[in-house]
Amino acid sequence: MLRCRKQPTPNNIFDRSALSPSKFSAVDAALKDLKLLSRRLHKALSLQQTESQVLERLYYKSKNQHHSALFWRRVCEMRRFAKRLLEFDVTGVVDGLRATFFRDADPSNSKSMSSSWSRYADEKYISSVISSLVSFSSLLQKMHERLGETYKSFSLAMQTGAFIQLTLTLTAIASRIAILVSEIDDTVQRTREVLTRLSAVLMRVKISVLNDFCDLIFIGL
Repeated sequence: MLRCRKQPTPNNIFDRSALSPSKFSAVDAALKDLKLLSRRLHKALSLQQTESQVLERLYYKSKNQHHSALFWRRVCEMRRFAKRLLEFDVTGVVDGLRATFFRDADPSNSKSMSSSWSRYADEKYISSVISSLVSFSSLLQKMHERLGETYKSFSLAMQTGAFIQLTLTLTAIASRIAILVSEIDDTVQRTREVLTRLSAVLMRVKISVLNDFCDLIFIGL
C-alpha cells in the first residue's frame, strides 16, 4: 500500500509583478477552477469520513465475534484503505498550493483566498504537487479495485444467511465508499489537468526570463 507523502512546499515565491500581464488571465482561470475542485474534494471527503466513522464503530463492535471469519479480512482491508485515504490529506495539498498565490493566506480558511492573487510559486513546486496527486490517484484506483472484490465477497457471504444484518450493512458501506472513491478520483484527475495547464504557463515564463537574460549577456558582449 502507498505510504503518505510529505506535503510539497514551495522553494521560491515570486511577486505577481514578475509575471507578464498576458499570463494573468490564464492564472485567474486556473485558480477559479481549483477553487471549485477544492470544494468538491472537501464535500466528497467529508462524506467519506462519515462512512469511515460508521465502519470504525462497526469494526470495534463486531471484531471480537467475527475476527476469524473469512469476510472479516475484507472488513480489515477496507478499513485500512479508508484510513489511508483520509491520512493522505489531499485537500491540504491542494489548498496549500492555492494559498501560495495569496499573501498571508491560511490554507484552512477559504475566505483568506478570496481576494485577487498577488504572487505565485515556482513551477517545480507545482510539479511536485502534481506528483503527489498522481500517487493519491493510484491509491484511489487500487482502493476502488479492492472495494469491488470486497462487495462481491460480502454479497456471497449474505447468501449463506449467516450474520445477514452485519453483511448487509457492510455491503452497503462498501458500495457507498466505492462511489465516493470514484468521485474523488475524478476530481483529483481534473485537478491534475488544471495544474498541468498552470505549470505550462509558468514554465513558459521561466523560459522567457531565461531568454531575456541570455539576450542581455549577448548585448553586453
